[in-house]
Amino acid sequence: IKWHDRHKFTGPIKMKKNHQKRGPAIERAQEKQRPISLPLWFVALSLFILPALSFFAGRVAKRFIILENSRGEVAQDCGDDGATLKWQFNQEAMPHIVGYTSKVFENENVKLSKTAHAKSEVATCIEEQDNQCMIAASNKNVANAVSIGKHMLVDIEYVNSDFLDDETQLAQALVSSAKEARATLLSYHCHSMIPKGVTCTGIMPHGHISFHTWPDSGVILMDLYLSSSESILLVPGLSILEKNFAIPRASRSVQKPEQAPKLLWKQKQRGFDAEKDDNFLDDLFDVLDSFLPYKIQVPSVESLFQRIDIYDYIDGRFQSLESYEKSLEENGTYESLNPKLFLPSREVFLDGVLQSTRDGDEAYHEALVHPGMFTHSNPERVVIIGGGEGGTLREVLKHKSVKNVKMVEIDEIMTDISRKYLPFMNDCSDSKGSRAHCCFDDDRADVIFKDATEWLLDEFGDTDGPMAKMWASRHDEEDVEELLDVIVMDVLDPMFVIPEFADKLYSSGEFMQTLFDALKDDGVLIMQLGISPSSGNTDEYNSPTKQRSEVIDIITVLGFQSMHLYEEAHCEFNDPWSFLVACKDASCQRNFYRNEAEFELAIHKRIFGSHSGAPPHKFFDGSTMKNYQVPPRSWQKVFCRQTPTPAICAALTTPVMTARFATSNFTAVRSEIHATELYFSPGNTRLSHSST
Repeated sequence: IKWHDRHKFTGPIKMKKNHQKRGPAIERAQEKQRPISLPLWFVALSLFILPALSFFAGRVAKRFIILENSRGEVAQDCGDDGATLKWQFNQEAMPHIVGYTSKVFENENVKLSKTAHAKSEVATCIEEQDNQCMIAASNKNVANAVSIGKHMLVDIEYVNSDFLDDETQLAQALVSSAKEARATLLSYHCHSMIPKGVTCTGIMPHGHISFHTWPDSGVILMDLYLSSSESILLVPGLSILEKNFAIPRASRSVQKPEQAPKLLWKQKQRGFDAEKDDNFLDDLFDVLDSFLPYKIQVPSVESLFQRIDIYDYIDGRFQSLESYEKSLEENGTYESLNPKLFLPSREVFLDGVLQSTRDGDEAYHEALVHPGMFTHSNPERVVIIGGGEGGTLREVLKHKSVKNVKMVEIDEIMTDISRKYLPFMNDCSDSKGSRAHCCFDDDRADVIFKDATEWLLDEFGDTDGPMAKMWASRHDEEDVEELLDVIVMDVLDPMFVIPEFADKLYSSGEFMQTLFDALKDDGVLIMQLGISPSSGNTDEYNSPTKQRSEVIDIITVLGFQSMHLYEEAHCEFNDPWSFLVACKDASCQRNFYRNEAEFELAIHKRIFGSHSGAPPHKFFDGSTMKNYQVPPRSWQKVFCRQTPTPAICAALTTPVMTARFATSNFTAVRSEIHATELYFSPGNTRLSHSST
């Protein structure tokens, strides 16, 4: 191609000199080779202007067709206060996004992506009335973002294979999930694999959601992370993910339907929290951080006082999901005839701390209540501090001697939750002594929704209160009748050192003194002390559980004459649980140390029978009480590791006591069971009357 002076393009045509002599064939050939002329402006338009217009059109299309559409699907509104969009909780600070970097690497096993790679170029709403952008109302400082968060893994099986191989549908499911969860989605990126499968990632401020699919196996594995300093759970988002991604397989036969999608999940705590020395969600996260074959959140409620979480789950090591599913059928199998034996575990968490379990209900509440109740000769007036589930109240009401029991619970929502989701704990319908189906409604029960410390101080500790006359005249029989026979403390154990709770309840000398003063002269105080120490622990004064030893010291100083410590290993708290019975009068030892036969007789005389004919207790009996009479060896070892070593420890570690000790360390009791000898516990050290 040559450039001529007339600014035209012309082809390489050779003209013969003797052009007059042209035949028809030559003329036709020369016509085909005529010069092609293009104007200069057309050339410039083709090379520069049209590509520029195409680039501009592409940018406009990306802005208004892809990005704005994605924003419209993901974020609907900022809310009245312009708060950042949420995933079931208040999102942390939104960073100012100035741009992003994306690079796609070619790979022979990856198809070209068909889905949009949308990005947010600003982090704030342009105007509140602009429905296209609704990410945040103001530009927050990214320095407020935290380096801790929640990480959830979700595995779904038996999913429709066509859906798992469709990049477009999966991308839409991702965007829809973000929209329904009100999560800020900055961008997403998907790739189809060869021969099958899709990988997607959605980017959120300080978080992400990603997944990988295996169509032939019907499996999708998902990963969700959100940064937050709040004690939140991502569990509410499970229903959204299940709705959008657990697409069932098409059934090939009516007689044999396809397996429904199966979902496994777990949540982990990520990052470092410098503000907390102890993570009080440890108990709850033990359940959350496990791929259990069956795990569902029953309710999760935030009251004015605490967070209440209840979970059902099946641990494959001890239970069978298959057996549970069989128990739901009505086909005459053993499982279907005994469904209660195959129920999932149900656990109650308050602020993340395990409080009660379905499997350990009777063991815990019977061990807490009955040893102390039977230590008292005739308990008529009882006060329960806490016990919102109703299990402690249920056990107290089994005693025929009880005329009135007051349950002082600060959180009314906890009681309402228990009525609805924990009916087995507050069910009095089978007891012959109760005319109410629910223990909270029993005629002898008064449920008071008030701070127990304030209530006790008002009733028994304030000299200007209703008990003022009693303090002026302790010998007035009418006033003495108003005192209590038994106080049961069923609240958070002293091992969990929550400052406000510990200072108000366990470290308050005024409150502890009121407990002592509120009891009659033969009154009994019952407490649960938390996890039993192991033989390898240090002494409790030099351990994180020192609060517990300080509580025991306070009880001793107050003037309780006899204290009995025991443990129960079937409360389903993963470790043996410790309890304490403290008596104002040492004569209670006669009741506490009754033999097995005497206890069985006392149970028969005092405890109401059942309408069904079943035993009134599932765990507590004379044999169990006999075990409670010997304090755990681990408590003795931990006690004797103090510095200086308590003098009594020498007697506990030698077969025969040869040294003389202060008589205040021992209590001489003439036993009607053993005529000549006593057995001093712990340590089974044998002491004769004379040596004592």
